[in-house]
Amino acid sequence: FDYEATQENSQGIEEFPEAVPEKEVLPEQKPIEESVNETVDVDVKRNEYGMPYYRAFDSNSYVICSDLKNPYALADLITDVVRIEQPVHFEVLCRRIAPILGYVHVNSELIDHIDNIISNYASTEIVQSNEILYIDEPRSETVRCSKLGSPDRELRYIPLTEIKEAVRIVMSDEKCIARARLNNIIGQIFGYSRLTSLKDKNIISEVVDDFKAEGLILREMGMLRWMED
Repeated sequence: FDYEATQENSQGIEEFPEAVPEKEVLPEQKPIEESVNETVDVDVKRNEYGMPYYRAFDSNSYVICSDLKNPYALADLITDVVRIEQPVHFEVLCRRIAPILGYVHVNSELIDHIDNIISNYASTEIVQSNEILYIDEPRSETVRCSKLGSPDRELRYIPLTEIKEAVRIVMSDEKCIARARLNNIIGQIFGYSRLTSLKDKNIISEVVDDFKAEGLILREMGMLRWMED
């Protein structure tokens, strides 16, 4: 206790200086750059690979319109969506159309309605193969990526040939890679900040197994090795 720091007021009562709290010491913060290294790495690689961004139909640019009760008008709208996003999964198409028709969620009624429109009213032939729709023959080697954190499509709605091409591109670049890192990179290419779903991981495993069967991927010491030069 510092007696010299005391002083008397006019009434002879000792007063003491007000205590000053110690300055709070905050834990050292890591530089922002360190926390996003993997993301930056993936973005750089994505640019090196020359992957185009996925073009998603903007449902917000349309309002709920009574004209779409005309099946031919709705068929034209569906054709526009397919032409922009092709090859596109039928479920993704339904999700784009749903809010325009006033649906909150995709349900069986909407699914049947869109399927009927495609089959009977579309002036342009829309090809459907394993739930994937397109007008022009799709190029299987085209991988369309999404901005990190905002995937345009769920992995299960991406054509398997597109995912397979993404795996081929990554594996031929990395040469040898842990399965977990492969999952992360593929997930980030398609817009996922982190791939956590077991179903999504199984999709990538299915692709890896296809490459194993073709003799292009070999598993060594827990790592995946690309066998093609």
